[in-house]
Amino acid sequence: MRWMLSIIAVFAVAASLAGGDASAKDQREINAVPYASGILPNGYIGDGEWDTARVLHIQTPERIDLRLKQDSQYVYIGIHSTDTVHTGIDLYMADTRGHRRVLHISAAHGQCENLDSANPGLVFGINRLWTGNIVENYWEEGKEYFVAPEIFEFQIDKRFLPQSSFRMLIHLKRPQKISPADAVIDAVDNWFEFTM
Repeated sequence: MRWMLSIIAVFAVAASLAGGDASAKDQREINAVPYASGILPNGYIGDGEWDTARVLHIQTPERIDLRLKQDSQYVYIGIHSTDTVHTGIDLYMADTRGHRRVLHISAAHGQCENLDSANPGLVFGINRLWTGNIVENYWEEGKEYFVAPEIFEFQIDKRFLPQSSFRMLIHLKRPQKISPADAVIDAVDNWFEFTM
């Protein structure tokens, strides 16, 4: 049986989807994400790689394209800032009870399993059920350089997802940008909401 990933988004939607900027109080946009083949999470938009994905254009005011699709084992998430180059991302996820965790991509993979704990530090190298591209960095003549990706790509094993429904917040880094624009990290009420 093929699963469809339904997205209930309560956030600022770009003009191409909502006819203008929308606030969290505006009507909900419901989108079905196709069941499709996987991606190579290397930070580049390969030919045809995301063609079968649902793409949401979010205005924050910078434009972010949020791409989603799934197969029988993984959910694929692509986050592409069309206006600004970012060199890191934290993808916050929460279950229906509000239990929050973080997937981090920069020069390394990191994960914070329980944001509700007293000391919720980020731990690197424990991404057993997910992967994504990294931001390459190198040194030349005593100076550090970064090779920023075209897109931040996540491949998340469905066993990692907390329940059939979850919420998500995007925190792009260097420079900082949070989406949905009216969301806050400490409360999941205005995060993107997904139902499997």
